[in-house]
Amino acid sequence: MTPEITIAIISGIVAVLVAFISKTELLSRKHHALLKDINLYDSLTEKSTKKEDLLKLIDNKIGDYIKSSRDHKRNGIEVILGMIFLATGCYLTWFFLVQGAWWLLGLGAAVLFVIFGVYGTIRGLLKVERDEKGNPVSKKITK
Repeated sequence: MTPEITIAIISGIVAVLVAFISKTELLSRKHHALLKDINLYDSLTEKSTKKEDLLKLIDNKIGDYIKSSRDHKRNGIEVILGMIFLATGCYLTWFFLVQGAWWLLGLGAAVLFVIFGVYGTIRGLLKVERDEKGNPVSKKITK
């Protein structure tokens, strides 16, 4: 591979990563903005007419922060593991089919890898409310 092609590939990967990071909240520091607002609130005198307005703004921001940090997330680790299982299952399926003969007995395991991979990838990609461990929170219906 020529150096020009290598540089072009690396540049393309960097451009995609920069676009991805800029569109996500991966590097967002909302809690730092909240801390600045709280410090500003603490620095205001008791006679300030805007202290009450700033407190309402901080309360709203904290409510939004809590809601956005808990609701509708994807699980990246589950997606990656699902893709690894899927790729492994596809490779094993191809390998067993090419080898033929008694190697075809391994197709059962390869199909299980594919099923686990598809299930894990789809489950990880769903945007649902999740707990601290990344597991989807089920809504329990009580009567």
